[in-house]
Amino acid sequence: MPAKVTCSCGASLTVNDDAAAKKATCPRCGNAISLSRTAIKRLDNPAGSGPPPLPGQSASARAAVPQSGAPHTGSPQTGIVKPPKVATAASREQLSEESEDEEIEDEEIDVQLPEKPRKKKGRRRGLAQVNLGLAFHYFLPFVFLIGTGSGLLATVLDIGVNTFEFEANEEPANFFFFSAGLFMLLTGVIAVPAAALGLLGAPEEAGRGPVTISLGLLFASFLPAAILLFLDHHQWLFFVIGFGALFTAWTFWMGFLNELGKELHQNNLAKEVRRAIVKGIVTAISGFSVVLLGGFLVLAVIQAPYILYFVSPAVLAAILTILFKLGQFDGFFSFFFGPSGIPFALEYANFIGGIRMVILRRT
Repeated sequence: MPAKVTCSCGASLTVNDDAAAKKATCPRCGNAISLSRTAIKRLDNPAGSGPPPLPGQSASARAAVPQSGAPHTGSPQTGIVKPPKVATAASREQLSEESEDEEIEDEEIDVQLPEKPRKKKGRRRGLAQVNLGLAFHYFLPFVFLIGTGSGLLATVLDIGVNTFEFEANEEPANFFFFSAGLFMLLTGVIAVPAAALGLLGAPEEAGRGPVTISLGLLFASFLPAAILLFLDHHQWLFFVIGFGALFTAWTFWMGFLNELGKELHQNNLAKEVRRAIVKGIVTAISGFSVVLLGGFLVLAVIQAPYILYFVSPAVLAAILTILFKLGQFDGFFSFFFGPSGIPFALEYANFIGGIRMVILRRT
């Protein structure tokens, strides 16, 4: 006799009794449905309960009996049995997604340490290296000043030998050129480790271009400084070349400190760096001008004392006033001692101490 079979998707199918022990395909979802005789008999019974009712057994008592092979989800007091939940298409999709999630969870995951703490630790280590390099600059300017002063004095004496034919100045000139070359070599030897530490420890945001150029110029200054130790003519030319290489290297080093101040969000520090660069350039120009022009004037007076009759005190006062205004000196003390570079060297050492304190607070 015809019977109804319900698919898992909820569709109802009507089959004949002769279709038992066969399989049918659901027209809705396409799943295969078993049409065993047991299933058909179970479907013939509307209540879905196992054996047929006993003689004299009421419907409520029969409904209270649990089905064989199925969980009892009803209440024995009411006799109401809850039908089992039918798996719909949405539930099947949810089950498939959960199985996919379980497969993903079973996969091995490469767990890495957070990048930010490592980067912060490396940044502190780099700043500590820069801070160590800055320590060399406490006494570096004074070594550089000794070499520069010896070279300028030797140049003045060399002018006396070649221009005014003062033969007695030749031996002192060679001695001071030798001293200039020696102290310029020493300046480069001290400055190279400082620049190397700055290059190794510089943060990426600060940039390594200026300190790299500074390091290259320091190595380039070794050649003219070494030549001064052995050459006995045209020493002034190699002195100027060596001085230019060292001073330019220092300028690029200060440019690196300027970028470092910006990266550390220290606008005052960057401003102090720019001010130190300007003051260093003014000190170098005034030092060369005073020593060379003053030395030339002294040699000229020694050669021809009558020149003093043509140079009045008013002219000298006017020249000094112009130099004072152009150099922007704080007072006459700095005006007379400023060209020596000593006041700037002391101020630079104080400036280096301020930078090191800022970096120490960050490390």
